[in-house]
Amino acid sequence: MNIRIETKADHVRAWVDGEFDLAAAREGILALAQKCRAAGLDRVLIDARGVTTRVPADYREAVAKVIADETGVRLRLAVVVSTENMFTKTLERTAESLGAEVHTTDSMAEGLIFLGLMGER
Repeated sequence: MNIRIETKADHVRAWVDGEFDLAAAREGILALAQKCRAAGLDRVLIDARGVTTRVPADYREAVAKVIADETGVRLRLAVVVSTENMFTKTLERTAESLGAEVHTTDSMAEGLIFLGLMGER
């Protein structure tokens, strides 16, 4: 799984592609948190539409726990996935139950709206 991270003026953005890998996802989330800390930002847009495999619910739960328990910073994340990966909202529901703000969608516009970044591309 490949992860590219870029710090923008008002948020941190990541692009993810390839076969989903839980260990790489954990490292990517921690790297996003570090970029947010360094830039004083809390909004994160993850474009995961390039993930080529279906991400199981238990992996989504594990990622939510990393977001809530390991990042050391409060983040507001929008995760844009392929339509094929919208079969469950486990990541979102688990993260919310742990006090983290995560929105999963297959619509980039919806993700941008959630973060208040509608003018961004």
